[in-house]
Amino acid sequence: MKTLLSKIVLSNEQWQELERRERSRTLPQKVVLRAKIILMASKGKSNSVIARTLNLSRPTVIHWRSSFIEKGLDGLKDIPKPGRSPVLSEDTIKDIVSSTMVKPNNATHWSTRMMAKEKSVSHMTVQRIWKKVHLQPHRTKTFKYINDPKLIPKLSTLLDYI
Repeated sequence: MKTLLSKIVLSNEQWQELERRERSRTLPQKVVLRAKIILMASKGKSNSVIARTLNLSRPTVIHWRSSFIEKGLDGLKDIPKPGRSPVLSEDTIKDIVSSTMVKPNNATHWSTRMMAKEKSVSHMTVQRIWKKVHLQPHRTKTFKYINDPKLIPKLSTLLDYI
C-alpha cells in the first residue's frame, strides 16, 4: 500500500516524455490519460483527487500508478491481449511486397487474386498487405516497378504493423 500513496519522483527525461505525451494531439487518448495520471501523482495528488479530476475510477489510477512505480515508462504500455497470433510470417509478407514490384510474366500488372494464387494466400490477405504499404499495381499510369534491392528493409517499419 505504501507504493500507492507515495509521491512519484520523476527524472528530467521522464518528466519531459510525460509532458510530451500529455500535450500530444496525435497519441491515443489512453496514452495521454496515463501521462496525466503520473504527472498529477508526481505533484503529490492523492489517488482519489486524480480519479475525481480525470473522471476515472480510483482502481484505474492505482493500477497505472503502481505499474509506473514498478516498470517506469514501460509500465504505461498496454500488455498484449490474448488472441490469435499472426498467421503470415514476416518473410511471406516481404515476399509478397517484393514480388509485387516485378511485372508478372502473363499480365500487365498484378491483381490481388493473381498474387494470392501465386503465393498461396487469400486475395484479401494480399489486399491488406498492399493497402498497408500503399501499393497499387492496378494503377498502370502511376505505378512504377521498383528494382531497388533495399526496398524490403525500407518497408520493414510499415510491415511491423500488419
